[in-house]
Amino acid sequence: MKKKLLAAAVVLLAALTMSVIAGCSCSAQSSSSASGSMSASDISGSGSSSSSSGQVEVPNLVSLEVKDAERLLTEAGLEEGDVSEEYSDTVSAGLIISQDPKALTKVDKGSKVAFVVSKGKEAPEQVTVPNLIGMTQTEAEDAISDAGLIAVQDEPVVTPDVQPGLVCQQSIEAGTVVDEGTQIAIATALGSDEVEVPNLVGEPYEGAIDALQNLGLGYDKTTAYSDDFDEGLVMDQSVDFGESVTKGTVITLSVSLGPKPLGPVTVPDVYTYHLEDAKATLEASGFVCRYTGDEDGTVIAMDPEPETELEAGSEVTIQLQSVITAVKVPDIVGKTGDQALRICQDHLLDLIYDSSQGDQPLTGQKPAAGAIVEPESVVTGYFNPVDDDSDDDNS
Repeated sequence: MKKKLLAAAVVLLAALTMSVIAGCSCSAQSSSSASGSMSASDISGSGSSSSSSGQVEVPNLVSLEVKDAERLLTEAGLEEGDVSEEYSDTVSAGLIISQDPKALTKVDKGSKVAFVVSKGKEAPEQVTVPNLIGMTQTEAEDAISDAGLIAVQDEPVVTPDVQPGLVCQQSIEAGTVVDEGTQIAIATALGSDEVEVPNLVGEPYEGAIDALQNLGLGYDKTTAYSDDFDEGLVMDQSVDFGESVTKGTVITLSVSLGPKPLGPVTVPDVYTYHLEDAKATLEASGFVCRYTGDEDGTVIAMDPEPETELEAGSEVTIQLQSVITAVKVPDIVGKTGDQALRICQDHLLDLIYDSSQGDQPLTGQKPAAGAIVEPESVVTGYFNPVDDDSDDDNS
């Protein structure tokens, strides 16, 4: 009986041992399988993360200071590329004008982003003040305009040193170097005694000048075509004969150009003129003047534009405005740089161009002719063809 019990215990112990061994084996296999799955998942996940972080968006650098732009590039994982500088009338010095690549473009990490930094407005060109003493008012104004300066009329001055009617004072001494666009005030000489104005209508212009100078009076001149007066004869005078005026008073003489020529006539430029002067100038060239706007204002638009060829008797419409808030950009293509400068100044605009090529014709301009802009706006003249599709600024 004891032998049978011992044999049963041995069999039971063997069974238990086999069960434990089998359980350990299954646990090891399960652990091994789970470990292998996690490793694959980790590898897959690591590869996906690397792919998604390969490109970044370029930040917007325009209008930022350089230090702020550098910080944004560093944060985006990008590098600073070529940095250049240029003048700008619209972007303050030290701020970024444009960038390459543009903002929001996707690029590889570590890519370089170039940008252009504003140097602010370019310093105005320096010009020399001409000597105006002894000139008539018209001659002085023309000389001032030709020098790129602005003429301002001062009250006449009583002086024995200069012939009445001629310029006796200028606000800035001749030979002084000033910024282009500087105002030069001029004053004409005025006599102290009164004289009677002679009748000069029908007299040759040169003889009329002599008569005025002998009386101590000044003179100025306008011209117009006439079928009634031969070329060179005085048709009208600004002060009627017989009137008493102070010595030094300027008498404007209207001098005949002879009969009006046949065929097309060039429309004169009357921009910035007051109504009376614009009408007189257009009618003197043989045109009928029509106008719209404020009669007390100055010309801000013409239809057709100056330099247009029309038959005598054609209508030219001008638009007048008291306070000039907008002007039309003139067509300066084909004009020399120096001619274009004077045209822009007549239209209350500034012109930027290469003055070293001032005697060469312009081949392009920005803004285009006909654009409406504010007074004192800048027009850029080019001596090479302009690519209208180019866009240097990135906003």
